Amino acid sequence: MVSGYDPSRWYWEVNGIVDRVFSSAEAMMVPLTDAGYEAWLAAGNNPSVIGRTAGLSADAAYAELYDVLRTQVPSVAAAVAGEWMEAGYLTRAHEFEVLNAAGVEITSNGTPAISGTYAIDLISQGRIQALALYIQVHDGFPNAASTLQYPDRAGNLHVFPSTASFLNFATAVGDYFTALVTAELTSDTWPSNAKTIA
Repeated sequence: MVSGYDPSRWYWEVNGIVDRVFSSAEAMMVPLTDAGYEAWLAAGNNPSVIGRTAGLSADAAYAELYDVLRTQVPSVAAAVAGEWMEAGYLTRAHEFEVLNAAGVEITSNGTPAISGTYAIDLISQGRIQALALYIQVHDGFPNAASTLQYPDRAGNLHVFPSTASFLNFATAVGDYFTALVTAELTSDTWPSNAKTIA
């Protein structure tokens, strides 16, 4: 029986690849003899074809498939992003998105408790820089607090014990994001997302 289109459990033929198809359920290429694929075909389904009409190379077809995955099944796109980026399948814009989503890894030598991986998306950037500006203008944390709690990428709160520790953090985040944007625009080597602060 033909199933309805479910991008989380679908298969794609990638132009230029003749012996494998991409399985979103497995988040990987599988051989044409894969039992799950054969059963899916036997049920009357047909894989979607990526890149054949436009005559795309395999690499370009992978990039097109990545676009499909990131809009329809983001979790699968996230699962393959690192491997496909390393293999050179993604566009420069895709790579920027992957690195931006990964955040920045902060290691504090002076205050290990604030070490962690922090989000650097535009909303997070706005929050961090707004807090940094407040600290600089008012010479202290908001509401005259003696410390400031701020979440890392996973939502875990870290206690910043001083305004200096937060400003060091905000500077490192801003520096990394700026380096990331510059690398995207100039096609330079991507910067490391590991930053060490006092």
